[in-house]
Amino acid sequence: MTGALRVVQWGLAGSLIVLGCSQGSSEHESTAVQRVTVPRSVLPVIGASMKSRLRSIYLAGQSAGNRAAVFSKVGDDLTATGAFMDDLGCRDETLGSYAALAPTIDYFRTVTFAASRTGAWCGTANAYSLRSAAADQGWTAARSLVPYSTAPADCPSPYNTPLRCELRRTRPAAALIMFGTYELQASADPASFRASLAQVVTDTINAGVIPVLSTIPPRRDNATYGARVAAYNDAIIALASAQQVPLWDYWLALNDPSMLNQGMDSDGFYPSVGGGSAAAFTTTGLRYGYNQRNLTAVQVLGHLKSVVYDDGPADSGGSSDAGAATDVIDASDVVDAPDVVDAVDVADAPDVVDAPDAPDVVDAGAADAGTAADSGATDDVSYTGSLRVLAGRSRQTLQVAGIARPMTVYLPSSRGSAPPLVMAFHGTSGDGNQVFDESGAQAMANNHGVVVIAPDSQWMSGGDWDHPSETGYWQTWPDVDPNHNVDLLLVRAIMVEAQRRFGVDPRRIYSIGHSNGAFFAQLVATQLPSRIAGYGSSSGGLVQCATTQSCHFQGRGTTCDALRTQPGWCSCSGPDKPGPVPTSGRIPPAYLAHGTADPMVSVQYTCALSDRMRAASATSLVVLRDGDGHVLPSTFASDAWAFLSTHRLP
Repeated sequence: MTGALRVVQWGLAGSLIVLGCSQGSSEHESTAVQRVTVPRSVLPVIGASMKSRLRSIYLAGQSAGNRAAVFSKVGDDLTATGAFMDDLGCRDETLGSYAALAPTIDYFRTVTFAASRTGAWCGTANAYSLRSAAADQGWTAARSLVPYSTAPADCPSPYNTPLRCELRRTRPAAALIMFGTYELQASADPASFRASLAQVVTDTINAGVIPVLSTIPPRRDNATYGARVAAYNDAIIALASAQQVPLWDYWLALNDPSMLNQGMDSDGFYPSVGGGSAAAFTTTGLRYGYNQRNLTAVQVLGHLKSVVYDDGPADSGGSSDAGAATDVIDASDVVDAPDVVDAVDVADAPDVVDAPDAPDVVDAGAADAGTAADSGATDDVSYTGSLRVLAGRSRQTLQVAGIARPMTVYLPSSRGSAPPLVMAFHGTSGDGNQVFDESGAQAMANNHGVVVIAPDSQWMSGGDWDHPSETGYWQTWPDVDPNHNVDLLLVRAIMVEAQRRFGVDPRRIYSIGHSNGAFFAQLVATQLPSRIAGYGSSSGGLVQCATTQSCHFQGRGTTCDALRTQPGWCSCSGPDKPGPVPTSGRIPPAYLAHGTADPMVSVQYTCALSDRMRAASATSLVVLRDGDGHVLPSTFASDAWAFLSTHRLP
């Protein structure tokens, strides 16, 4: 797509009326009954009458404390994902021929928020990367209007719906709104959807916020749903026209002939990402759906700022506005004119302008400064490929250090806009599917909205300290450098990609594993302590013997103190394996589980790890199963999560 605006004249029923340029895709065919003819362009056309209406909304909102350099995102998981604008918030854009957009992009980064309000990979919270209370997995317009069963403390009635809470909490001047993708699955008739969307518009205007309505992308995953897209987009277009609010025609952008697969990922449901970043505004990048959405979002915001905020000239060719909504509001009409408004100097934005969300128990250990590998905000780990946003369970692959690395990915429908991530590591000769199934990870993920990624280890042609010969295992001691160890490079790539594609909360990333996978989960935590909130170990521990089989201690009891007095307790000295466990600084909290009669990996190793953590004033929970062997309990993931979920990074 070129930088010039394309204006297409369509009938609402999808028939092409007049145009002096290419027709584009003919997919926009609908059984909708409206026959009104409106001009269609990707970006809003803000005529004089619409400008007057929008400016009155804007000025009323500014009088009530809304912020010109802030916008909100409202919608479903197509909007809640980090692929939508997080890269802009993290300054990871490539502008190509769109260098003129740099001042606009920078303007909407000037106001910053508490880091607890973002799930972006860089940890920076601004309007682009802010986690919205009004955008989440599977949401509909109606869902954003449903009162909370227990409202957040900062959103008492009448602000106790997700939409009103978001607008009160964030104080935006505009809201980018896209609903319809999930509604069309329930009904071919968009009438009910339009009524709910109209209420979203009303609530937004009543908060002194300009609603920008976006059309929805194609549905290529299901022919029935795909056939309904046009009718729902017609409803969105008609509502924007009737309410005289800006229309952002994302569907039209995706149907430019230059787009690959209409800008959709291979799943046919989510837009695609390309060019190395969702903010790569290059010729290559702009053939992908989220890149196109991010570019046009910036263009929409820039146009709104130029015409409405800065009181610039209105667009020519806008609607005559006959019969359109033209009511003018003032500050007294705006919902929630508070006694105290956050004062923000946009030119000199403070470090934090909003109170952080109430956290779970935050790990009190101060994060080490760490290396580049141990800093999520600066991680330049190299990999190729992209994880797809596929609901439920899937097998996917990333290319890391020139090696294809398969993994099991599970995205529960219960996840929020910034879900936690648990990386699960299998034992010797296993794979991601095995540890996912045997640990009960799916039940844990569904019950708590956790994203789970369980990668496969490599097949190693030789043995190591824990394996006498070739087999599949995780690389640990002696190469524990996260800039060189190929499995730690994989973990770094997974964390970066999961934040980019799934919007996972970088403060809530955890590692768990069994046996050789427990050793590796421990290594991940101890070598990347500023990025791992906590870890869970089943039949692992700290080994100072030459190999795991150097000690065969088994005992009875439920505490290490009870075991260490029993016959056969080993005495070993040597380097820490699977890797060094520090005696000071931050060690991520650990859930340590082991059977006391384990014949393969002695329970003594878990006791040794517990002792080391206690000596370093680190937090751990030791669960010893009296008389149990080398077993991965089917509730391990849930048991570990009960402990891990109470810890997050600062």
